[in-house]
Amino acid sequence: MPEESSTGPERIDPIGPVLAVIACALGLALLLGGAGTAVVMGLWAASGEVRDVELALTIAAALFAALVAYVGFGTVLYNWTVRRSTIGLEADGIEAVAEVIEVGPEDVSQDGTSRMIWLRMRLEGPGFPPFEANCLMPHSAARACVGARIEAVVDPGGNTFRV
Repeated sequence: MPEESSTGPERIDPIGPVLAVIACALGLALLLGGAGTAVVMGLWAASGEVRDVELALTIAAALFAALVAYVGFGTVLYNWTVRRSTIGLEADGIEAVAEVIEVGPEDVSQDGTSRMIWLRMRLEGPGFPPFEANCLMPHSAARACVGARIEAVVDPGGNTFRV
């Protein structure tokens, strides 16, 4: 089954305000701590006080700290975007119905603990033209049979939906 396209409607998993604040605070701590450590280690490496093996380890530590900062930035950006989409969906969302029109293969994680399933759905409701979308849902949450009707909320302006 094809991946969700970046131009089509996007399914979001809503995130609450408390979880968003915690996730963004954690991301910000990673961003600031990693960036600060990378700068300090980079300046120390450039100062000439360290040589040979210590220099290599210092540069490696600076690069790792920069990676931590990058992960922190991504965490903040992702959670901020999802929270903004959640707020838009709550404010402008229209009640809709998602009908399962195709069930794809089941995906099992490498450790065997998480089972996901591909669904192709047709979403219909008042105030927007019907559209189809693919999404990957937890197997336990998905009513994985063709013809199943699931409650949904669609934000036509934000091009997002949740089921």
